Amino acid sequence: MLVVAQCRRRHLTESQRASIAAKLANLPSHRPEGGKSAGLSQADSAEQMQVSERLVRDAKMVQREAPDLAAKIDSGELK
Repeated sequence: MLVVAQCRRRHLTESQRASIAAKLANLPSHRPEGGKSAGLSQADSAEQMQVSERLVRDAKMVQREAPDLAAKIDSGELK
């Protein structure tokens, strides 16, 4: 996956990688309509971004309940 390959080359904090993993887990599958596959699971996205599933769940909660805080985490202001 291109996004994951790009992220590995950057110097991202664990929180930033968890945020990216949470966003990846939200993406729908890009299969044709006949494909019944769901998008990327939290476990798979956590593994690809080398963070724990718990961090992905926490990141999803922050993105949902405090988007302004999530933006600061994404920019590296907060961990």
